[in-house]
Amino acid sequence: MNRLQKLCILICVFSPFVIFGSYASDAPIDDLVFYWGVFVTSFFGIFLFREKLLP
Repeated sequence: MNRLQKLCILICVFSPFVIFGSYASDAPIDDLVFYWGVFVTSFFGIFLFREKLLP
């Protein structure tokens, strides 16, 4: 497992907590959309690595 894969896994693990914390503290909707986008992108990145579509 290389560094980029480890980073994507860490983002996937901690992003839901960041999203929930932002929602609980009444953050602007733009921040929630941004955090959700980071979460989905990292999850998609892990999928591509597992399918060997990315080096």
